[in-house]
Amino acid sequence: MPLKVVAGTHKYGYGLLVDPKKIKAIKDLEKSDIHIGCPREGSPPDVLLHKMIDKYHLDESKILKKIRRMPPPKVLFALKMGQLDAGFCCEQFPTMGEELGFKVLLTAKDLWPDMQGSVLVVKKDLITDHPEIVKKLVKITERGIQYIHEHPKDAATIAAGALTVAGEKVLPLKIGKIAAGLEITPQVILRSLTTRMECTTDIDPEQIQKSIDYMAKLGYTKWFKAQEILDLRYIYIK
Repeated sequence: MPLKVVAGTHKYGYGLLVDPKKIKAIKDLEKSDIHIGCPREGSPPDVLLHKMIDKYHLDESKILKKIRRMPPPKVLFALKMGQLDAGFCCEQFPTMGEELGFKVLLTAKDLWPDMQGSVLVVKKDLITDHPEIVKKLVKITERGIQYIHEHPKDAATIAAGALTVAGEKVLPLKIGKIAAGLEITPQVILRSLTTRMECTTDIDPEQIQKSIDYMAKLGYTKWFKAQEILDLRYIYIK
């Protein structure tokens, strides 16, 4: 495997945002007049969409035929414009949506306990040729997470500022223009970091294997052992 996961950054961090005037319960998502947004097939929000269908025994054909594929900023923007009634997206967008009057009906924690969120990935060659760089990358990630835990308000202000800068290619240009129309406040980021995500470099290989198993079941990837993509030795080096 040419790529290796060397550390985590957070667990969870995804949710289902709905218009509470139209959707009171999960079963309402099956209604023919309800439009649902979700990022592309194989993305974490899409996998959670399938988890929701499984857990709540929803009619898969009814749900999937009306899914509109779009990136998270566009999901929130479409909800705001009344073009969608519900949408799966990654943080900070569900929390931002609450500020606009929408409701987070489900979170990743509801659908997948201990779900691994984002991770730090490096090329295998970097580990072989420059292990000291990989060690530093993991250490920097750990320090950043420690800062979030020790100074959550300051960390939220820093993150909000970085995410608001549309002109520095935080997002692709087309999506960046959409995101620029959505206000990202420190208060939103603080709630996102401290209540919707569990920031940690720790990774549970068993959870990674469960992700691979489920992705293979959905036909998004071939099955393989989690250890083929994991190299977690640097997490525990002091």
